[in-house]
Amino acid sequence: MNSRERVFAAIRHTQPDRVPLNIWLYQPRFGSEELKSAIEDKYGRLDGFYEAFGIDLMMNIVPLPYADYVPGPSGTVTTGVGGLPLEDITSQCFRDPDDDSLYAGLADLIGRYGRDKAIVAHVWGAVESAYSFMGVEQTLMNLATQPERMAALFEMESAWSVRIAEHAMDLGADIIQISADAGSTTGLLFSPRTWRKLVCPNDKRIVDAVQGRGKIAAMHNDGNIWQIMDDIVAMGVDILHPLQISAGMNLGQVKKRYGDRLTINGGLDLSYMLPSAPEEDLVSTIEHTMESLKPGGGFVFNTEHFVPANVTLSRLELAYSTALRYAHY
Repeated sequence: MNSRERVFAAIRHTQPDRVPLNIWLYQPRFGSEELKSAIEDKYGRLDGFYEAFGIDLMMNIVPLPYADYVPGPSGTVTTGVGGLPLEDITSQCFRDPDDDSLYAGLADLIGRYGRDKAIVAHVWGAVESAYSFMGVEQTLMNLATQPERMAALFEMESAWSVRIAEHAMDLGADIIQISADAGSTTGLLFSPRTWRKLVCPNDKRIVDAVQGRGKIAAMHNDGNIWQIMDDIVAMGVDILHPLQISAGMNLGQVKKRYGDRLTINGGLDLSYMLPSAPEEDLVSTIEHTMESLKPGGGFVFNTEHFVPANVTLSRLELAYSTALRYAHY
């Protein structure tokens, strides 16, 4: 069973030979440069680590929609610097979704791994797309004060992301993952009613477009999202990442409630367990996670986000060698 077969079996809620392994390790502007260098020093390249630990999925992040988006911690998403007032955002402010350069990284990934591994194209849902235009704070403020204009923006964004997803699928992506962050460590960033009215219908347009092509629809949604879990499952999302443990998401409860309809993509806490827990606790936690979540398929082991700089290579190796050991059925 190769990686693609293993991933598809798990998503169909059947038991493959082992649990598929995933990792959010590094992409330009995401992840730790220090950890990347350490891996390259030992393994020659990141691919060497992926092969050594049986990583089954490979991901490419498609650029954000705002044509003049300023990347980095002092850029548009974090601080709003370089962003636009809501009333100034028009279709002309979006990147051209038919620009082949947006897909260069994805095309390269498919060329290198597409025959064996499952390929994930990470696209942008309504809320995170809005962050790229005006930043987190202003997006949340506008949701409260200008919901009609935000609804119009979300419609433009979802149409753009559907087009991006179509190109990604044409190239050969197996899974389209919608980046849809709506949670904080204690609950949603805004009301469930607002999410259901403004966000859900637009993100569902992407889900429907993906599944209409016979592909797999995934979602990344950080934080505590218990208040909208029923809605996410009702949208038809096939895979959900990360179900953040440190924010109060209990993977056992998710498996019990939704395990016949939803594939869990996560399980490795980055706030404490991977960087700081005693080694024996790290090993025993991964063993318990595997044993409790792998029955019946529907589970992909993964980090909860990009591995941060406070994680050493030796800790990462311990975690993934343990995961690989206990992944087999």
